[in-house]
Amino acid sequence: MAGKKPGMSAAVCKAAESELLRGSSDLIGIYQIPKASEFCADKQLSETRKLYLYSTLQNLEALGLTVGRENYRLVYITSLSEHLAADIKSNLDSALGKINFIFNLSKPDDYIGRSLNLSDVVVLRCEGEVSAYYLNGTASFVHIPDFMDTDKLVKCAAKHYKKGLADFGVTYPVNTALDLAVSELTLDGLPEKYDGNKGYEELIHNIKIAVEDELVSCAMKHYTKNDVFADYTVHDALFDAAKELNLHNLPVLDNDGDGEYDDLADYLRNRLGIE
Repeated sequence: MAGKKPGMSAAVCKAAESELLRGSSDLIGIYQIPKASEFCADKQLSETRKLYLYSTLQNLEALGLTVGRENYRLVYITSLSEHLAADIKSNLDSALGKINFIFNLSKPDDYIGRSLNLSDVVVLRCEGEVSAYYLNGTASFVHIPDFMDTDKLVKCAAKHYKKGLADFGVTYPVNTALDLAVSELTLDGLPEKYDGNKGYEELIHNIKIAVEDELVSCAMKHYTKNDVFADYTVHDALFDAAKELNLHNLPVLDNDGDGEYDDLADYLRNRLGIE
């Protein structure tokens, strides 16, 4: 496939990252710390991100920091060639060196990120396995196994949230699901990265997104099964998926409240690769 530029829209970015995590194709994803001009309005978060930019893992460790996907932006995703896929299986260092060369001296025409540099992360999806590598020096990559892991707390809370919505309806509160997840995972409290109001809001948002992503994945199944019918639309697929998952009329997934799930429809179209 041609490279996707997820920075162009939220829907494309979300679809691209979901494909990288859960898709079936062999892919390369490039993650970078946003440029200074793109740092968010949250001054504290912006200052934290600056500590990561162009830092070695050793410097981050000295500062008590670890590499987390929340500080990065997926800037590019493209197909992994058969030649590179073979290299990954036979000589990973060689394959990563070739990727470094491509995204420095032979960049694709549609690539919008910076030339690969210190602190950038290359994510490979090859034969169903997803792995991430931190550029820790000139052509020196270090495997970072936790970079693409789904947050266990989010995953567990999403499970409870979906069940609560099915059992008690749309008024079921997300924070109740979160409390149940904390208890199930025997945590003393929320992880440090979710401290404060901003962190808590991000956590609640991620739980809702996890349920949304399950709905879209289910809708993909319905659309693929029924797209032979000319009048079957992505909205029909979403409604069928919502019914299957007992998530129909779920307000948190309907941004403007008109029952049409327009944002989800755009997300689904991107996942399916249709206009």
